Amino acid sequence: MGLTVGDIESLKQQISDMDAKLSMYMDGGPSAEEAAEVLVALNIMKRDMSVMYDSFSGRFASLLGNGAAIETASGATIEKKGAADRKKWNHEELASRVAERLSEMAVDMDTGEIVMTPSQMVQKLLDYAAVSYWRVGKLGELGINPDSYCEQGDYKTSIIVRLGDKK
Repeated sequence: MGLTVGDIESLKQQISDMDAKLSMYMDGGPSAEEAAEVLVALNIMKRDMSVMYDSFSGRFASLLGNGAAIETASGATIEKKGAADRKKWNHEELASRVAERLSEMAVDMDTGEIVMTPSQMVQKLLDYAAVSYWRVGKLGELGINPDSYCEQGDYKTSIIVRLGDKK
C-alpha cells in the first residue's frame, strides 16, 4: 500500500471540513443528549488518532539512532530522546542539597561578599523545583544527579516534532 504525504493532507482537509460541520451542528442548537453522543464519537476518534500516532512514531523511532535528529524538506526537525520516569523522590534530602548549593552560590568566592538575600535564594529554588516535580536539567546545572534522590521507572523514548515555517 503506497502512502504519501498527500494522503495525510487529504485527511487534514477532511478534519477541517468536519470541524466546519460540527460548528454548524452546534449553531443548530442540538439537545445536550444528542451532542453528547457526537462528543463521545469525537473522543473515541481522538483516542484512535493518538494510538495510531503513538504506534507510527514508535516504529519511526526505530529508524533513528540514539539521540538522532532529522530535518525534513518542510523545515521541521524530528528528534529522538529518551528518559526514565522518576518517582519516590527523597524531597527532604534533595531540597537540603539544593539549599547548600544555593548558599554557596550566594557568596562571591573572590570577595566573600554575600550576593543573594535569603529571599532571593528561596526564589532561585524555583528554578530547580516546581510544585509537583523537580527540574532535572536545572539540577544537573548545579552538578546534582537527580537519580540519587529518586527511584527510576521504565525508560521511555519520545519523539519530538518541531514544526518549521511551513505547516
